[in-house]
Amino acid sequence: MAMNTREEVTKSRKTLNRAIQIDRDCIRAYHTMIVAIRDYAIGELAADDVWPEIMTHALEILKLDDTSFEAQYWLAFYKLSYEWNWQEAKQVFERLIRWHPEDHISWAVYYLTIGRTNESRLEQRKLEAEDPTDWLHRLYVAIGAFAEGRYDDGIREGHRADALDAKQYGQHCFAAQCAIAKKDFRLALEEIRKTRDLFNAPEFLALEGYTYALMGEREKAADTLRELERQKSNRYVQPYFVARVHAALGNRAEALTYLERAFDKKAEALVNPHFGGGGLRRDPAWDGLRDEPRFQALLKKIGLDVWPK
Repeated sequence: MAMNTREEVTKSRKTLNRAIQIDRDCIRAYHTMIVAIRDYAIGELAADDVWPEIMTHALEILKLDDTSFEAQYWLAFYKLSYEWNWQEAKQVFERLIRWHPEDHISWAVYYLTIGRTNESRLEQRKLEAEDPTDWLHRLYVAIGAFAEGRYDDGIREGHRADALDAKQYGQHCFAAQCAIAKKDFRLALEEIRKTRDLFNAPEFLALEGYTYALMGEREKAADTLRELERQKSNRYVQPYFVARVHAALGNRAEALTYLERAFDKKAEALVNPHFGGGGLRRDPAWDGLRDEPRFQALLKKIGLDVWPK
């Protein structure tokens, strides 16, 4: 995944804002602004600091062109990943799937998020058939492998990553998740190192701490938590991933508190497997918390006490 620096994205947002002020009918400026915001959001901002602005621009596009696929796309993921409004998301997604059945990445993520894994796997296979060497296609295959519990497949995607594009970190991240699930902690730490060498976001530091906790290296895990706390002074640290470290350490109350903070910030990681954990329903990190009343209450508030239909 190509990353922009905070300074680059901030500069581009200022330029695009000027373009929008000059010509409020400039659809391309709105589209480009949304992408710039989204790039900036990865590892830098909470969802509730991102999605409302994205929707402001998407709605402006829809005023100008109510058939815009890109704007409808953002509306669909806003309903799914931010509002957790499963029924309205379904309506928009089903319309988009009829319009653009070839957008297999989007439909794979949608189906996986709502638990329709067979349909998600079909979309992943279509991606593989289109171009088996495309790194972005392979990334979504790796995401699906982890979320569906096909851990060996996910690890294989990590091994393929460098040959496809040595600058992309996503496959390494999900290979690490798969290795953790298989308790192959040596491999997990190796894949986490590769991930952090390419993109040293707090959630990947947290993934390292989570691994150490599962290995019984409690002091190393505690060191990770202290470093994440220190980093909060100058960047956003996603509470979902801090919760995973606490859960692995057996700090049940602290883990639940951080999950509740993630809920307060409308964290996409709670529902969307693309964000590195598999979500509350699928992430193995929460296996020890599933019977907790506070965990059950979170599922119910989000609407995940039953799979969305």
